[in-house]
Parts: sequence; structure tokens; C-alpha cells
Amino acid sequence: DEEQKFGVAVKEKLKQMKVNIDTLTMSATPIPRTLQFSLMGARDLSSINTPPPNRYPIITSVNALSDDIVAEAINFELSRNGQVFFVNHRIEGLYELEAMIRRLVPDARIAVGHGQMPPEKLEATINAFSTHDYDVLLSTTIIESGIDMPNVNTIIVNNAQNFGLSELHQLRGRVGRSNRKAFCYLLWFGALFRLLCPADIGLFSISAPAPSRSTAVQQELTSPADTIASNDWAGQGDPGQILALNQKKRNRISWKTTAEALWLAGAASMTLYGAGSLLRLKGRLARSVPLRDRIRLADHIQSPFVLGLLRPQIYLPSGLAERERDYLILHEQIHIRRGDHLVKLLAFGALAIHWFNPLVWLAFHLMEQDMEMSCDEATVKRAKRDIRAEYAASLLKFAAGAAVSHTLPAFGKGETKNRVQNVMSYRRPSWKRIFGSSALVVLSFALAGCGLKQESAPQEQASGESWMERYDVPEDFMRQTTCAFVLSVEGDQLEADPAEYVGQEDRQRIQELHLTEAADMPDGYYIYNPERQTESWTLTQDTQYIFIDWGRDFVEDPDAEDIVICTQDQALFERYLATYSQGSPKMPFFFEVEEGIVRRVIEYPFA
Repeated sequence: DEEQKFGVAVKEKLKQMKVNIDTLTMSATPIPRTLQFSLMGARDLSSINTPPPNRYPIITSVNALSDDIVAEAINFELSRNGQVFFVNHRIEGLYELEAMIRRLVPDARIAVGHGQMPPEKLEATINAFSTHDYDVLLSTTIIESGIDMPNVNTIIVNNAQNFGLSELHQLRGRVGRSNRKAFCYLLWFGALFRLLCPADIGLFSISAPAPSRSTAVQQELTSPADTIASNDWAGQGDPGQILALNQKKRNRISWKTTAEALWLAGAASMTLYGAGSLLRLKGRLARSVPLRDRIRLADHIQSPFVLGLLRPQIYLPSGLAERERDYLILHEQIHIRRGDHLVKLLAFGALAIHWFNPLVWLAFHLMEQDMEMSCDEATVKRAKRDIRAEYAASLLKFAAGAAVSHTLPAFGKGETKNRVQNVMSYRRPSWKRIFGSSALVVLSFALAGCGLKQESAPQEQASGESWMERYDVPEDFMRQTTCAFVLSVEGDQLEADPAEYVGQEDRQRIQELHLTEAADMPDGYYIYNPERQTESWTLTQDTQYIFIDWGRDFVEDPDAEDIVICTQDQALFERYLATYSQGSPKMPFFFEVEEGIVRRVIEYPFA
């Protein structure tokens, strides 16, 4: 078992113990030699593709090292009475990481284990962790194999860029050994720093210190042949041979000097290009005019973008329609909130230093693509209406914006075709699916409740309550109420355009309307409204309004997860309607109407 841990000589010695021995080797990460024997047919190969019963795929994410990620991962695992592996590639720094975890998660019980500990102490530590005397095991890669602890379902790998792919695969296999969903966090810190500063600086060293230039040259020039030649020169050596060796030394130095000069010229050219493009852009922005705080309009720019370090400003082309301008501003505000204008500048600096490396160019291109696509999704998600078609049209219009400086986040950057496809295929998470998933999570906690702490039950029960339960809204209210679009509200009179809600269970109606679920009902419903009609209903002081505060304009806490508002304040409801473009929502509400009087208005969180 774990065949990759054994050398070829050891395996051959095992085969010599008996005659005609049969060998079965097992590995999740076979070494290339074994894999090649299997692929060429010299050995039989079987793959186990079916996981054991009740196992879930391990959710793996790659993140920059941050306090929030570490605290959130550990706190979540502790909340379900689980345990955590925290792996570092070096013994050096383990105790600093222990202090960091104690600061972030004061209640966590932490154990430290590594190969330089006395065997008795290491064994006692591992045994204590296996009996749940500790919550977090902070260790090196000694846990890579031979560890089977079903209660450990979160592993955090620090400085993941220093591990091999096989090691990461093995480490990830330490979790997910029970019927709980497991998580693997691969954290990196030094990769970008190493690109920006190839030399080692104290605490920030992420690999063995590199020899200095003078040491490297000295080692290169003092080979055994050079030493012998030097001794011969002192005695009876051949002067011709010595001169040839000295010429060889000079050639080596000449090539090294040429390579250094070439690298320096390339780095300087990239730096001058970046600075020059920014200066030219600043010149074109001299006559820009303010629209509102930190947002300016400018002629002769090909795309919206963000410019500035400490107080970044958004620049938009002049002449944009108000509807288009709103979501373009939102897109650039998301860039600023995420600090993309700083990340992009640092990434370009790394590219200037490593201009000769095609992998760095590829990484820069993919980062730029991912940065824009991520903001596209966030913009479409936060918009108060379906803007996908308009947004895709804007992407095509500003595709020429790639000419904006590569040091800035700009709307026109990235592969336009991929971004358009991504936007058009994006769907907001269906609340039906979210509620269903939440119910499954609550049920799974209930089934595993024997292992949960007693005091955590009331909190989980409270967190499992949905807004429909809180406001006494039946699950099938879409069928018990009237579906309609709000047209206007004047005084106590509300005018609406009735529509028909068609769900996936309405098989007969789907056939009558010739609908296809893939094209017409991607989110599980269809609003049938062939022609506009007008109904007039009366609002009273007892009318209840339940709506979703998408823009977080009325919730008390802007960061609250619960954005469902229930009120009898008609003026507040009218202000909410005014937040939509032209004051008219593009999705319907559901009305409880009795004899022309509206008892309740419900906005369903459509995808």
C-alpha cells in the first residue's frame, strides 16, 4: 500500500523473498515508472472509481492566506463538533502559526506535531488528537499517509505552492472519510511576493536561500579541473592548457553578463511601457468632468476603468444611457471593493520582472480574465433586474477597451466571447434550490445530532428558519394568490397587470403552452403574460408588504444576510418600487386579494 513511498530497490528486494511471488501495488498517486509499466501493458491496471458508501466529494479551494479564511474554516468545523488538520511545509514557523490560530479562534484546542519531536511525545499527541482531546492538529506532512480519522473533515494546507501535486492529493485524502462533507483549503502567500522579489528577505523566505551572485560565480569557476590547473601552474603545468581554461572562464562570465543585460533591458522596457501608457491615459483625462463622488465622464476613452491607488476613481465614456451607466458603475465599484486596481498593478510588476517566462504571461492573462468574469457575475447578481442581454451588448461594444493600459482593471479587458457566454448562461441561485439545500443540511445535522454539542442545537434551529416560516407564508402561496406586475400606485389604488405562474409540476399547462423546460423554464418556472391587462385594487392600512431589499437600501444592517422586509408601511413599499428602473419592477408580485382589497403583497425571490 502507498506504493509511491517505496523505492525501486526495496520493492525488488521484497519480490526476492519467495519464488513466483504475486505483487499487488496500491496508490492514489503512482510514480511515473509504475504508471508507465501499466499503460504499456507490462502490468495489469485496475482503477477504483467508486467511493465507499455515503461519501461526498471533497470541496477544494485555493485562497490567499488571510485571517478571515482560516477563522471561518476552523470555526465552521468546530461548530459541527469536527476537527481540523493544519499543515505547514516546514517545522520552522509552526509555533507562529499556533499563535495565529489561538488569536483567531481562542476556543480551539491546538496540538502541534512534527518529525523532530521525541517519538513518545509525538505518539501521545496523535493519540490525544484521535480521541478528540484537541480540535486542531498543526503539523508537517507527517500526516500525509497512514492516518484515518473520520472526525477530521477540514484540512488547511499553508504555502501550498511549496508542495508537489502528489503531496497535495495525498494530504487532501486525509479528510472526507465519513458521511460528512469535507473541505480542503490550499493557502498561498509567497507566490506573488516571490515573483515581485526573487531574493529572500527574512520572514518572507518561501524556499531555501539562493546563493548570492558572487558565490554562484565563484562556485562555477572553481571546478575540480580549474583547481588542478591552478596547481599545475604553480608547478610544472602546461601554460597552454591554463590559458584555454581561463578563456573558458571569461566566456562563461561574458554569457552571464549578456543574459543579465538582456533581462534588465526587457524589465526596463516593460516598466517604461506601463508608465508611458498611464501617462498617455492621464493626458486624455485632463478634460474629464465629475458625474458624482469619485466618478467622472471623459471623451476619447474606449472603455470604463478604475484609476488611482489610495482614492481610486471610476472613469466612464461620455454619452452613455442612464440604464447602461448604472451597471457599468456597479461593475467598477466591485473592482474597487475587491482591491483589483492594486492587485492588477502588482501583477503587472511581476510580469515586468519575469517577462521572459511564458508561464507568467499566461498567469497574467488568466488572472485578468478571471478578474473581469468574476465582476461580471457579481454585477449581474446584484442588479435589480435582468440585465444579461444589455450587459452582453455592452461587452461587445467596449471590446476595443482592451487598448486601455494593462495596469488597470477595465470593463473591456478579457476574452469578450467567453465573458458574453458566461453572462448569458449565468443564473441567480434559485431560492427553491437554496431552501431545499438548507433543509437537507438541517436534516443531516439532525441525523448526526448524537455527535453535536448540546448547547448548539437552539442556534441551528433558529438559523434553519426561513422567511416564509417567519412571516407565515405557505410554501405554495404562488398558487393561492394572484400573480401580477405592478403598474402604478396612486393613493390607496394599485394598478397591476395579472399574469399566470406556471411551475414545473404543471405538466398539462406546459404542454398547452408548448414550453420546454431547458429553454423556457431554466429556473423552474414560467410567467405567462401574452397581453397587457389592467386590474385596480385597493390598499388599506392593514395591507402587509413582503419584499426583497436587493440593494440593501432599507435593512438596518447593510451586511445582514436576511434582506427580506415585512411591513405595513405603504410609503416604504412605494420607496422600494422607486428603486427599480422607471419605478416598475420587471418581475411579478403575488397578491392576496379579497373583494378588491389587497390583504398582502409578496415578492418572491426569483432567480
